[in-house]
Amino acid sequence: MGVFCAALANVQKGGAGPVANCLVQTLQSAIDDMTPDDVPGLVEAVIAPLSERRGAPEGVSVLPLDGAVLNGTLVMLDLLPKLLARVATKVAPLQPPERSRLTRDLPVGIDGPGYARHSVRELNNLRWPLGCQIKIIEVLKDMLLPLELLQMAATKAARQLKEVPLDDLPALVYQLLLL
Repeated sequence: MGVFCAALANVQKGGAGPVANCLVQTLQSAIDDMTPDDVPGLVEAVIAPLSERRGAPEGVSVLPLDGAVLNGTLVMLDLLPKLLARVATKVAPLQPPERSRLTRDLPVGIDGPGYARHSVRELNNLRWPLGCQIKIIEVLKDMLLPLELLQMAATKAARQLKEVPLDDLPALVYQLLLL
């Protein structure tokens, strides 16, 4: 699993491209064979570029990402629905990775569905960088989520509308309507 996490970190730094797309396709097909206990480490790797934005100054709700990092993050976000669906299959307590920004508030003994809800809640609590809002809403739309989490995401995206570039507004509004 460490190999996949390291590969995702390289995708995040290097941006999108044929190698990144190939890695994501390989991971998409490998997720079904993973144990649910292996999945939280990959969820962490996918969300890491966004969680690193937590330390942004107060009053700044949206920050840009470097072009390559943004492209890599957008490619990796495609993995999130399948990863969270896989982890949600475990009804026994998970063995999450060591404590990180995403798991620091994770209750001990949380099951798979609880971890999936916690991950989406944490994603909603992060500052979404410019250029990621559309993809995040698109990814959340593809998941079976409680209404509360969908409303959280829609509210967050609506609050950021004034900071989204005009060219991105139609696509974001469209994804919000589909949500």
